[in-house]
Amino acid sequence: MNRLKEFSFSRIFASLAAIACLSLSAIETRTVMAATSGVPALEVDASWPQPLPNKWLVGAVCGTALGPQDHIWILHRPKTLGDDQKFAAPPVIEFDSQGKVVRAWGGPGAGYEWPSQEHGLFIDYKNNVWISGVAGKDYGRILKFTIDGKFLMSIGAPLEPGEKPSNNSTTHLGRQPADMYVDPKANELYVADGDGGAQRVIVFDAETGAFKRIWGAYGEKPTEGPPAKYDPSAPVSKSFLSGVHCVVIPNDGLVYVL
Repeated sequence: MNRLKEFSFSRIFASLAAIACLSLSAIETRTVMAATSGVPALEVDASWPQPLPNKWLVGAVCGTALGPQDHIWILHRPKTLGDDQKFAAPPVIEFDSQGKVVRAWGGPGAGYEWPSQEHGLFIDYKNNVWISGVAGKDYGRILKFTIDGKFLMSIGAPLEPGEKPSNNSTTHLGRQPADMYVDPKANELYVADGDGGAQRVIVFDAETGAFKRIWGAYGEKPTEGPPAKYDPSAPVSKSFLSGVHCVVIPNDGLVYVL
């Protein structure tokens, strides 16, 4: 099991917010080496992407990912387009390094329920595409596809009549699971399940979808209910105070959560 390493939201938000909230026009950038310091600088490539085919329009971009051959993938929300904007692109779009559309797919299909609101996108080391989002009033869902859009698996069961959401449920996800990461060493799916009710990290087998483990802040059992307001004179809260939006495991093997 990987160790958990926490940082305060205020210390790392500034450095990650620009990455997490990239607009479509800024997905591709050029790296320019400063002559004096050698520190990379980033410039927006205004010519990227190329014009989309079929008069497609893109709604709010909620997820970006790097796929095979350094292709850029985006997940957008077609429902955010106005009624007068008829040509919504499919939710999942792959671009090559020049900004040309390679493939696009997504939306309702046989055998699965497409999220009513898309949220997260991740491409794992086997080139499977993972998508998260809102599925029902109080629960979310994660869908796994091949790189060509063939449905493979769904994680996140709907709530039974009268059943209430629980931060310790091993079968239900929060209303809007956010970021995902597949650890190639253990083939486990880590989910930042904290954007819409839940306050936790939950781990599943990436092949079968079976529950593996779960934790809240400081690696402890998730607490139920919304987190208490911050009080500097009170004991340190054992809840994630600002939700759980991002999760990643870099080369050091630690689990970083934002």
